[in-house]
Amino acid sequence: MKKIVKSILLSRYFTLSKYFSLGVSNVVGFYKNKANKDTINFIVTSKTEIRVFSPILNYILTSGLDIIINVFFTNQNLKLDDQLFFKLEKDDRFKLNNNPIKLTDNRKNSINVICLDHEKYSKKHFIGIELVKYFNKLKIKTVCIQHGGNQNDYIEGQLSSVSKFQIVFGKRIFNFIKEKLKNTKKVYITGNPLHDNLFFNKSQVNKTNKKRLIALISCMHTEYDDYENSQKLYLEYVKKIYESVNFNDAKLIVKMHPYDSTDNNIYELVRNNLNLTKNEVEIIGFTGNLQQTYDLILKSDLIISRASTIIEESLMLNRQVIAFDLFEKGVSRHYDFLSKYSEYSKIINSSSELKKEIVRKLALTNNNKYINEKIVSDLTYRFDGKSSSRLVEALIDILKC
Repeated sequence: MKKIVKSILLSRYFTLSKYFSLGVSNVVGFYKNKANKDTINFIVTSKTEIRVFSPILNYILTSGLDIIINVFFTNQNLKLDDQLFFKLEKDDRFKLNNNPIKLTDNRKNSINVICLDHEKYSKKHFIGIELVKYFNKLKIKTVCIQHGGNQNDYIEGQLSSVSKFQIVFGKRIFNFIKEKLKNTKKVYITGNPLHDNLFFNKSQVNKTNKKRLIALISCMHTEYDDYENSQKLYLEYVKKIYESVNFNDAKLIVKMHPYDSTDNNIYELVRNNLNLTKNEVEIIGFTGNLQQTYDLILKSDLIISRASTIIEESLMLNRQVIAFDLFEKGVSRHYDFLSKYSEYSKIINSSSELKKEIVRKLALTNNNKYINEKIVSDLTYRFDGKSSSRLVEALIDILKC
């Protein structure tokens, strides 16, 4: 146990150091659950969990469930959206904590929920892995909720979760787990709660711009970081895309990733270097509003990305997609399973081929239909606005196990 505490201290995930002087009991403690109520503990180790947990917490707010909800933040810099935070504060069922994790002593009636506990990513998921292993040793129920898409590396990650139960969003990942683990009693399929607010209102997608709209939704970090001179590669990546667009006929809208640097904004640097205007390349910073991203997908004629869940969501929303990568064995290879769909194509490093493919894609018309039922069926569970409800039902079922 001392090893765990020392590792947590070194990682600085917990910033309230006064709780770590005496041992692991100061990181994870227990309280007397006098009411003997069912308790769900959401463990927030990153922005990822905030993104996944928010619609679930919102759903519980509107439900009449008589349960205790604890939200534990392992870093005091992690915060919920202000609007959601104030709603939760007013509800007696919810407790928000960034001090040591305090669990109910009634272990049969409580579960701990997390996203990042994959041993495949042991460095990035370290805090979640250590906490979940500790909970498992104490025979406290643990649940890992899927946080990514269906690409091969995400599935490998989900398979390495150390939680006792798993909740996944789609049939593809569910079938992989079923085949590999040979045990689906502890795996639930619910659909993605983040998709519950996808309402297809034509007024949202009518275009005011006469030009065709292309959305570039990717990231300028992580995916080339293992290569030498990664910053130069990101600059090259953006430059090739900008140079492949005919701005007489189309406008490019860039949606930045939450972890993209705003101090050294690669998208702006390349736009300035190529003397492009803001009317030709519009750059939208991260706002935390996921609906804004979905609205952009819906009003765009073409989505360009590299390796992102945005690719899957764009295909489900019946958009044309190009995955552009600088390397044949780059991260886009994890999405090669999408090549069976005509709406998806991949271009490797060639500006001329990318330019041709952009022209070809823009000549196709599929914008009057907002859901591709076949792809939805393959990649997720349902687009019916009830994924949060099913997920909470799964958590309640696990509580009863």
